[in-house]
Amino acid sequence: MKRYQVVLGALTTTALVVVAVAAWLRLGPGSRSASAPLATTESPARAEATPSAPSGATASPSTSPQPAASLTPDPVQTVPASGLAPSAALAGEPAPSQWGEASRALADGDYAAAIPLLEAALDGASPAQSPLLRVALGRALYESDRFREAAETLAPVDAATLPEEAAVEALGLLARACEASGDWIGAITAYDRLLGYESMPADVARFQAARAYLAMGDAATAAAQLGAIDLASLRASRQAEILEELAEARAAQHDEAGAADAYAQILSFAENYAYRAQVLGKQADALRRAERRDDAVALYQRLVAEFADTSSAGPALAALDELGAAGDVSDFQRGVVLYGSGKYTDALQALRRYLEAGTGPGLDRAQYYVALALQRLEQHPEAIAELDAFIAGHAGSALLPDAWMAKARSLGATGGDVAALYEAFADAYPQSATAPRALWLAAEGLERQRDWDRAAYYYNLMHSRYPADSGAPEARFREALMAYAGRNYRRALEAWQAELANASGDGRTRLLVWLGLASRHLNDEAAATSYWGEAAEQSPQAYYGLRARDLLDGEDLLLSATAGGAVADSLTSEEDWREIEAWVAGWAGASALETSVADRPLVRHSQVMWTLNWHAEAVELLRLVRPEAQDDVGAVLSLLHITAESGITPFSIWGAERLAALGARAGAGDPPAALLRLAYPTDYGHLVSAEAHRLAVDPLLFLGLVRQESRFDPHSESWAGALGLTQVIPSTGADIAAAIGPADYRHDMLRRPVLSVRFGVWYLSRLLEICHRDWIAAISSYNGGYGNVTRWAGGEIPIVDHDLFYELVTYAETKSYIRLVYENYRQYQAIYR
Repeated sequence: MKRYQVVLGALTTTALVVVAVAAWLRLGPGSRSASAPLATTESPARAEATPSAPSGATASPSTSPQPAASLTPDPVQTVPASGLAPSAALAGEPAPSQWGEASRALADGDYAAAIPLLEAALDGASPAQSPLLRVALGRALYESDRFREAAETLAPVDAATLPEEAAVEALGLLARACEASGDWIGAITAYDRLLGYESMPADVARFQAARAYLAMGDAATAAAQLGAIDLASLRASRQAEILEELAEARAAQHDEAGAADAYAQILSFAENYAYRAQVLGKQADALRRAERRDDAVALYQRLVAEFADTSSAGPALAALDELGAAGDVSDFQRGVVLYGSGKYTDALQALRRYLEAGTGPGLDRAQYYVALALQRLEQHPEAIAELDAFIAGHAGSALLPDAWMAKARSLGATGGDVAALYEAFADAYPQSATAPRALWLAAEGLERQRDWDRAAYYYNLMHSRYPADSGAPEARFREALMAYAGRNYRRALEAWQAELANASGDGRTRLLVWLGLASRHLNDEAAATSYWGEAAEQSPQAYYGLRARDLLDGEDLLLSATAGGAVADSLTSEEDWREIEAWVAGWAGASALETSVADRPLVRHSQVMWTLNWHAEAVELLRLVRPEAQDDVGAVLSLLHITAESGITPFSIWGAERLAALGARAGAGDPPAALLRLAYPTDYGHLVSAEAHRLAVDPLLFLGLVRQESRFDPHSESWAGALGLTQVIPSTGADIAAAIGPADYRHDMLRRPVLSVRFGVWYLSRLLEICHRDWIAAISSYNGGYGNVTRWAGGEIPIVDHDLFYELVTYAETKSYIRLVYENYRQYQAIYR
């Protein structure tokens, strides 16, 4: 968001251009490499593209583009809570009246509002203002899926007159708009021109151009562009991505042997087990298409033998069958591969044939897989019988513990006493490394059933039999917790008191909180106050210390029905930076202020990636900087300044946290307020305030949630497809859109802060409603689902005992989420209230 806050006088003239018109693109990762043209004279497509590209692109830029006129900031550095103030001038001239409102709409992702404002501004713009406004309008049109209009808007921009950062933005956006509208020649021309800029990673331009050539059917030129990339300068994951694309391009030319060579290159450095299997399968397929049957068969056989439990082994086995080359594949191997492919009935047949033959290695494994296949087919009585036979007949098998665990799963599915089975295993095999785990699982299962006494019994068995096991301390804690849950507060108190003498750190703070809770139930308020006071002093900013403080203060965890309030957008002034630097100099010395990492390639490339809207890649590149920078105070301070001013909030949060940690290690005083605000930013505060006030949500609670969900990265995306600041998953997004609109909702719209905040606040407000304003239950439901929350709470919402609820949450992710949002919320309250 900071990129569009043109009122910030601290930004340089060049940076202001970037800030005002940053294009939200997604071009690709990588580092700068070779700089040859994107096409050669041998390419007929290139020969046509250069003189007559319909995009209207100009000639390639010179190596030193002339600086353009810039956006000039308002000298009064004030940003009202309601939003951005308009800049006083654009390109050295009075700004169009629409600019202030348009710049805010751009930052918010409210393109429906931004487009008419920018169109009106462009109509009356001077020649100096026009390029900057066109880039801003082109981005808004592109993000609105109006790709052809975006390309038409951007085509007249003379990138050679712009500073490099703005030129790369303009050309990158033009290239993507041409791609999306099917103008491959226009896209290639734009990528060709991008190669003239040093800050543009050349592998990105070449990779995207290669895809455009492939779309045009020119696989030869695509392969040439990919082959020209300097792979040695790139990280392994990027090399693999490029080599896979190169293999596809060669295959499109019917150069299957060349494709196989590209896959072989990947295998020379790839380490991930499943990925290696996948690439090996692709290499074998390419060799098969190249009619190198024997080489392909050898690779398929290797897949079946070495990677039988991966999804790639199934197609390899099918290929061997088609080629009539599966004679060396045993029924055991076939059964394991079919099991891994989800073909459980076929796996059973193969494995039983192998067992009936009664010869060959792995008979115990074959019988074990038979039982697993029966489980998958939900034939649990048959699976139990098979596992019993396995246990009786293979007493020396290394799979014996796994067989007992598998039997427990089937027994549980049929309503049997799983805990007793786990205990029987531990009794029969007390020396097994799995025995303490079995007792833990017995206790955990009974805890979930809220059978407190039996759960305590098994936790006791676990830690008393295996006191040296890493899980023994937690088993001792949970034995006492089960007593507490069963209202035997005296027994719980005594058990935790016995543990306190040997506890330290967060474990000690946790015990102090629970000793206070047990003491209160025993009507010993003085002891409770003493325990909680010590916990709050020991860990003032961590979860258990904060809980202790809240318990002392009688803090209610029900959110007021009139919650709301205004939060200003994040703003770090020059005075703030001076305050931070003075604090750092006080404990690290003035020399720490002289360090700069601005010229480090990874830092420069990360800024380009962020500007081009490849946020995850930008953060990944910055993470590569961290190992050598994290203990260098000056480097951390420099990174913090760069990322904060560039609006790379996920990393500026890290920088602020790290600087505070280094200060604490050095014995410095409390961090300045400005540093804490950087660690806990209020980006998009005006959006949050408006929605939170309307729906009675505390904006600081919501900001604490956003900080945990996305670290304020509007383009954040999870493995489950959750998007945006508030990480809404596709199914939830569709449900929210059905309730509140928009009618044309698409899931990728959640990359727009204005919509992500609206959806997130609305969803949290609904959860608060059904949880009777219990914000712990609401945030737990946001992450773990309302049904699970009611189960963890014993069916009582609002939650009766929040501390017991927290300890009984069975999802590690949700438990961590509660802790972190709790800490975030209390920190936001401490900083901003």
